[in-house]
Amino acid sequence: MKLTTYQFNLPLQHTFTIRHESRKAQPTVIVRLEDANGYEGYGEATVTLYYGVTMEKMLGAIERIRPCLDQYVCAMRTLDDFG
Repeated sequence: MKLTTYQFNLPLQHTFTIRHESRKAQPTVIVRLEDANGYEGYGEATVTLYYGVTMEKMLGAIERIRPCLDQYVCAMRTLDDFG
């Protein structure tokens, strides 16, 4: 399973303002998974500082699960063998 991440600042049409901050762009990470057959899926998450969610924390969490993806794929192949 191939895992790719893309980081970018999503420009907002209007300034987003809450009590804690204002912003004109939203830091975002896109995750792409692709299996050996070329099937792919995407996911998205954004930085939310007032909840303590930073880009560094998100990318760190993604990297911690990266080794598990190959194990998951191997487990699924074993289950498929049972028809």
